Amino acid sequence: GKQITNVADGVNAKDAVNKGQLDDLAAKQNATDDAAVKYDDAKSKDKVTLKGKDGTVLDNVKAGNISSTSKEAVNGSQIHNISNSIKNSIGGNTVVNPDGSLTTNNIG
Repeated sequence: GKQITNVADGVNAKDAVNKGQLDDLAAKQNATDDAAVKYDDAKSKDKVTLKGKDGTVLDNVKAGNISSTSKEAVNGSQIHNISNSIKNSIGGNTVVNPDGSLTTNNIG
């Protein structure tokens, strides 16, 4: 086959692109690919493993539904609210610790 050479970079929507432009696009895609979250098994899509060395924090998680049938994730403020509700039920000087556990030595 014949090769077309010295093709300028395409600029407009209907311009042809050259191999250099395609290579640049592929390099940008590959650079971001390692940061993408992917399913462990792309076919079953039933598990995602995050690979942070010391674990991975998911930030800005919207409050999920808390019910007997919910399969939504919950966030830290929801867990704190549950702990706080239990603390108030126990009474006394019960404290909700930063890890969500409760401490008390004077049950009211």
